[in-house]
Parts: sequence; C-alpha cells; structure tokens
Amino acid sequence: EHQELRCPIKEADYQSHAGAVYGVDCSPFHRDLFLTAGADGSVRLYHALKRTALLVLEPTASRLYGVQWSPSRPLVFGVVSGSGSV
Repeated sequence: EHQELRCPIKEADYQSHAGAVYGVDCSPFHRDLFLTAGADGSVRLYHALKRTALLVLEPTASRLYGVQWSPSRPLVFGVVSGSGSV
C-alpha cells in the first residue's frame, strides 16, 4: 500500500542572508529549530514553520563558515569565522 508522507513545510522561503550561507545545523533539542551562518557575518536562528528569523546575531564583520549547536546545552552554539575566531 502506498502512503503519502505529509510535511508541514511546503516551501523553504526563509528570510535570507546578504550573501552565501556556509553553515546550517539543526537543534538536537527542538526538531523545528535550526541555525545558519553566512558570508554577511551573521548567525540566524529559524523555526522551520516561520519565514523570518527568530534571532539574528552579528558576532563579527568577517564571513562565518560554520555553526554547530552544543550537544549538551540547548542555548549554546559555536561559530567559526573567516578571521580564524571561534
């Protein structure tokens, strides 16, 4: 029997960075939250069902190449910048 899978996300049209996105990581604590890191030097926190970012942080003026949630602390994540900072 064929059963159609259902997904609440019909389109992935999220508020964009001002440049390329180099890092994406999903929260290990909440299935609908994810982080992005971009060339514009910002980190954005999104909810999968909302188009606009819940939070935008700009820790540096240089590009951000990666972002990752802490595996043990829900409010902690790390970011890697083009200048070599973590």
